[in-house]
Amino acid sequence: MISPKIYIARPQVCGTCVHYRQHYVLSEGGRLEPLWYGHCHVPHHGRYPQPDGTCPHWEAYREEPARPR
Repeated sequence: MISPKIYIARPQVCGTCVHYRQHYVLSEGGRLEPLWYGHCHVPHHGRYPQPDGTCPHWEAYREEPARPR
């Protein structure tokens, strides 16, 4: 099954939150493909939001600086 790629355009949605965990499926070619599904990792929140959903627990994802080798 081929699904179209969907891009998140709004900045403060579950898919861009530090608490959101994206779900993946292993394709026939051995690649991990993202599903339009995930879960919120806020303790006792117990939600399974869509990546473009919103909630009051949203926090920006902070990228850590690259470590020198």
